[in-house]
Amino acid sequence: MADAERLVGRVQRILRGRQGITQRKMFGGHCFLLNGNMLCGIAGGKFVARVGSEAYEESLTSKYTQPMDFKGSR
Repeated sequence: MADAERLVGRVQRILRGRQGITQRKMFGGHCFLLNGNMLCGIAGGKFVARVGSEAYEESLTSKYTQPMDFKGSR
């Protein structure tokens, strides 16, 4: 859990001072919202982000990315 808390702190520092950002606990982790819509978060000790349908396929080309799966099959 300490690693997840460090990740939360990193995201908080990056988003600090930006308009419309709120934070809440969701999905057993932390979620950051932009104007009430999920932007990114920490789930299962991993950083997760919404990339949108236009960037989805390209985002999966990095060896460090994978589709988000809350069922634990990945």
